[in-house]
Amino acid sequence: MEVRTTLGERGIRRQPGMFPISIPAVTSKLIAVLVFSLAVGLTAFWIKNDLVQHRLITHVHSDHNVYPFLSVAGIIALLVIHMGIRLYPVYQALTSNNSSREAVKRLQKYPYELLVGMVLLGLGAVFVSEWVGREGRLEGANLISPLIGGMGISLTIAILMFTMVRRVLRPVIVELQYALDGYSIGIPIVWPMLITYACTLLAAILNLFQLTIVESQEHDKNAPYFVGMAALFDVVFALLLAGFVTLRFRRELAGLVRSIRELVVEGSDMRLSKKPAASPADEAGELALVFRELQLRIEQKFESLGRELKLANKVQQKMLPPGDLTIGSYRIAARNRPFQEVGGDLFDVLSLGPNRFAVMIGDVSGKGLPAALLMSALLLLFRSEIRRNGSPAEVLARMNRELCEAMGEDSTVTLGVGVIDAVHDTIQYASAGHLSPYIVHKEGTIEAISCSSLPIGIDEDMKYEETVLKLQPGDRFILYTDGLIESMDESGRMYSFDGLERELAAWQAGDDVAAVLDDWLARMDASYVKDNDDRTVVVLELVQAYWLQTAQREASAVTHAEALSELTPSRFYAHDWMLNSIEGMERSVSEQVGLLVATFWPEVDLREDVQSAVSEGIMNAIEHGNRHNPELVVTVQAQVGSRLTVIRIYDCGGGFFPHVARSENEMAKKRELEDPRGWGLVLIDSLSDYWSTGRDERGFYMELYFMRKSRG
Repeated sequence: MEVRTTLGERGIRRQPGMFPISIPAVTSKLIAVLVFSLAVGLTAFWIKNDLVQHRLITHVHSDHNVYPFLSVAGIIALLVIHMGIRLYPVYQALTSNNSSREAVKRLQKYPYELLVGMVLLGLGAVFVSEWVGREGRLEGANLISPLIGGMGISLTIAILMFTMVRRVLRPVIVELQYALDGYSIGIPIVWPMLITYACTLLAAILNLFQLTIVESQEHDKNAPYFVGMAALFDVVFALLLAGFVTLRFRRELAGLVRSIRELVVEGSDMRLSKKPAASPADEAGELALVFRELQLRIEQKFESLGRELKLANKVQQKMLPPGDLTIGSYRIAARNRPFQEVGGDLFDVLSLGPNRFAVMIGDVSGKGLPAALLMSALLLLFRSEIRRNGSPAEVLARMNRELCEAMGEDSTVTLGVGVIDAVHDTIQYASAGHLSPYIVHKEGTIEAISCSSLPIGIDEDMKYEETVLKLQPGDRFILYTDGLIESMDESGRMYSFDGLERELAAWQAGDDVAAVLDDWLARMDASYVKDNDDRTVVVLELVQAYWLQTAQREASAVTHAEALSELTPSRFYAHDWMLNSIEGMERSVSEQVGLLVATFWPEVDLREDVQSAVSEGIMNAIEHGNRHNPELVVTVQAQVGSRLTVIRIYDCGGGFFPHVARSENEMAKKRELEDPRGWGLVLIDSLSDYWSTGRDERGFYMELYFMRKSRG
């Protein structure tokens, strides 16, 4: 039965270019197979003939008989000539790169022709050997045993040639069938197996039959012993030959199964560099050709997907902000390392006005293209929602309601959103199931920001909490994804939060944050090689207080006293501070107000006066206005103009009347008090040029005035 298929019907197209088959190499292998098979077969015969003391063929061991060597040389010559005649059209097809169905048929039939031809040549060689050895005297009784033995050894040699030639010709047939014209003619898998085993069995039977004849013709009492040894040799040799054939076939199927397994294993090479190891002349060969078609189609899909993923990666990277940014007094360094070409981690930095911007980090469950698509949608949704105003908690709640129905139950998203007030150096931060951020303070201490909530996509009515963080110059705010924490080294040890905190504790104040981040991730890439998730890190560093940076920029235009006349009265700089009603907190704010005035008015010696007056005003607001309630806030607002500085100190109290507090009698009473706490208004009155009180929508305030006067 023949199995005919056309690979062109299955979608395989002819590949242009020359065949990757070396014709001299194939020819050399075929000749080597022929010589090797003859050598093995004749060696086995010589060993067996020695075991029975040359009783099989006596004359081949004559000292002056060169016929055996001539016989072997003649057989090899005839086989090579036959090979050249039968395979010449195949060589033409390979060299000219033209399609030839006849070439495929010749290659597939050649091992079977070789099997029959070797048996006939062996019989002919034995017949001629007997005729020459007996000097032309041939007798029927004496001719039966050599012919039977010759047929047995010829079958043995033929089976070796048949098996090994099929193996040598396998890649040639595959290339012709696949690359030339896509034509396949197959012989059922049972035929080569049946032929091999039947010929092996027949060769053993013939050899044993010859030994039986020899034993019956001998009258030596040791003849059975020698014949038995030769029979055992024939049986062992036949088993080895059958085992060799079975092993070759098993290796072909095992190679095919291994190729299929490698194809489906994640991360394996799906290219055509590995061809299936199977004979193309049977059902296994058909399976191999189908497998090659599958490889080709997967490679095409793989290359197409690779191009799409590269494009998606470019689009994704374009959607993300630059990795290094400077916004006012803040320096931002962000790094996104997807596990595959595209990933589900995202971050964003978005301006919300002159002195406000938002920072966001997120992690979509899953990896690859689905996570990347959801990541892109999330990024667009976040940018839309954050511009609608509202706190970070409100933004997360709106995004959660939008995404709960769209995402279903298959995906979840963790997000962390911070809105930075660059004037007050505060961060409003809210988290939707994201990992707790860290603050690395300038002095080296690490603070973990506690926040817990459900990820987006679980509860449509989820309410998110937010916290307000205060940054000082030199502080760093760190956001990250779980791919960083879950990274593993070669020993399987996880990086963990301990590793993260050790790394953050080693950071030095003043180091370039981008260089620090790059060095950190480079060390992780080298040591933690078993990570299988995206990794994203965002570091926000407050380099300098906003008010000081702006004051220095504004004051840089004023370098000498003559420039004062060029300033207009309407030009001023303003900044606010907020502090809890706790004694001792007034020192930092009063020092910053004094530094602000000294920066704008470098020629005026008012820094200590302003600092002392503001400190007394804040302590007065904490003690009398807010009654030392730490939950109540004191707000200090400073406005430095060209000729006048106005400082307002707000509290939550009921207030007092300045004309009563400023009266001579009241001042005299305060001077006579032994308690220095009663001297606050006296100091304020003596240090400031003027002060008053008032109330607006923010509460009660004390207002201090300082005039710009040159030294001396």
